[in-house]
Amino acid sequence: MNRTSRQGFTLIELLVVIAILSVVTTVGTVTLVNLWARWGELKTVIAMDAAAEDIFDEMRSDFSSAVASTIAGTALQATGGEEQDPKFYGHPLESDRFTIPVEVPTPNGKSTILAGYQIERKDGQSLLVRTEQQLRAGVQPRTRTVAEGVAKMRVEYAGSEGGWKDSWAGPGNPRAVRVSVLLVEPGNPQRQQVARKAVFTVNVP
Repeated sequence: MNRTSRQGFTLIELLVVIAILSVVTTVGTVTLVNLWARWGELKTVIAMDAAAEDIFDEMRSDFSSAVASTIAGTALQATGGEEQDPKFYGHPLESDRFTIPVEVPTPNGKSTILAGYQIERKDGQSLLVRTEQQLRAGVQPRTRTVAEGVAKMRVEYAGSEGGWKDSWAGPGNPRAVRVSVLLVEPGNPQRQQVARKAVFTVNVP
């Protein structure tokens, strides 16, 4: 008895193969899109982490160059407060600020200035800026942006008695300063947020 060999696919088999390929393609596409989105989110978080480190590096440099209040004639000055931001539906946001006398290099040697940090909110942006104010009167302060997308900044102070305080009014400098910042994705603050904190030692009274 002769057997007839069968070659190729039947219509049902072909439809099954097409259906399986469609499912595999769809799953692969969805997975690729999700991975791409996750990679975008990861890059944003990495960028905000780097911005927080830039902030803390800048502050660390100033605190390490702090000048004693008895020499500068002034000490760390703290101002606490809250501000509203339309991007956060008008909720109050911590916007503390401070200045501290520091020594900076100049073409003629060194000079003592007041270095300050605060959040500026304008044109839909929230910028953390560093200010430089000369101790002598009549000189306009200089302002430089340190980081973008800084929605909150909380500053706490510790004196010789220990314990953190929300304000500082001592005759000299505090022993330590703790700074907490909340960074958000510029243009889309509700999607990604990163909170970071650092403690700085002030080695001069």
